[in-house]
Amino acid sequence: MHPKHLLTTLLILPLLTQAKTPNQAPAAQEQTAKLIREINQAAPIQSDIITIQRASQSNGHILIQASLDSKQLPLPSSETQLAPIRQALQTLTEAAWCSRTDFQQINPHTPLTTQYRSGSAQTLTITLPAGHCAQIQSSQNPEQQAENTQIASLTLLLPGINQRLPLSDGNLTLQRISFDHPTRTQHKYLTLNDPNLAKQTPAAIQTHIQNEARSLECEDPLLAQNNRYYGTTHHFTLPGHPDTFQATVPKNSCTQAPKPN
Repeated sequence: MHPKHLLTTLLILPLLTQAKTPNQAPAAQEQTAKLIREINQAAPIQSDIITIQRASQSNGHILIQASLDSKQLPLPSSETQLAPIRQALQTLTEAAWCSRTDFQQINPHTPLTTQYRSGSAQTLTITLPAGHCAQIQSSQNPEQQAENTQIASLTLLLPGINQRLPLSDGNLTLQRISFDHPTRTQHKYLTLNDPNLAKQTPAAIQTHIQNEARSLECEDPLLAQNNRYYGTTHHFTLPGHPDTFQATVPKNSCTQAPKPN
């Protein structure tokens, strides 16, 4: 699933607050009831990862019950490992809800609560308080919001993508993908089965690898679009060669002409 498809599904995803909620005006109450009806009429709403089961209202909150595909997005037990997934759900929900005019009108008085159940035991709760959309709009410019959304989508999709690897195309095999959040860099681990290349000098191999990495990222329209938001470091191994060669395609470089070797 491409990140944009995941975001489309998340247009109806809400979050949790435990703060005291201001009283809703009658118009806001009607809008909230209308939104809940629309969600329930469409439910269950399913993507490869998330299924929205039902919506309700309680104590001024919109409450959403949702499930996560525990096979494609298993929740780790470690809070350190869980933190990127929690942040990704937070970011995608902000982007989805706060782009809707109807929810922008409701949110000043109405928080949302979503409980994501994974399997039979784990539940992940996310928070979107009343007034949160206005705060997001004032603290992040559109470019920052778009970048955060793309990285969040990738974070949720990676576990399922890695389950389908390794994947080969000709003499190239993609083994694994990871994302380093502190540096906001994607890492791809590949095997290039090219005996003739493995016999060349390290400098010649590095030049070939750099060109190969740029070709992989920039000639694919979807990957080139993602390059606007984060860079990718490729880790190439060549059978018969003891070294691993790295080549980075920096963020927002696919729109630039490659530098001469």
